[in-house]
Amino acid sequence: MTPTWHEENINALRDSMIWGLCTTDAFCMGMDLPDIKLVIQWKASCGLCALWQRFGWAAQGQGQEGMALLLVEKKNTAKGREEKEACTQNQKAQQGEVGKKRKAIQHQSTQNKWPALVSRPILFH
Repeated sequence: MTPTWHEENINALRDSMIWGLCTTDAFCMGMDLPDIKLVIQWKASCGLCALWQRFGWAAQGQGQEGMALLLVEKKNTAKGREEKEACTQNQKAQQGEVGKKRKAIQHQSTQNKWPALVSRPILFH
């Protein structure tokens, strides 16, 4: 991104020739546009301080109102975390059942009269 490109796009946004930009933090440093109405953050990929700074780009002018919108992935919501935890618990329970079956089969095989005939445990699913 050249300084010329940066300046042209800031001016186009200021003059309402374009309605929005998808930018980085570096692009917005020193940007003095008091009437930004909407800031959209995709993913919560930064700390709270950085997020607050980004949201602060909206409505910097006296008497201006703006909105900040944070779009998060499902895995970062309470419902997403609950579903992940339930899935993890389910997997652990299934692994525990398999482990119990293995132990039972191993215990049975050691009591076998012909241990040479049982070379390894057999798992039933």
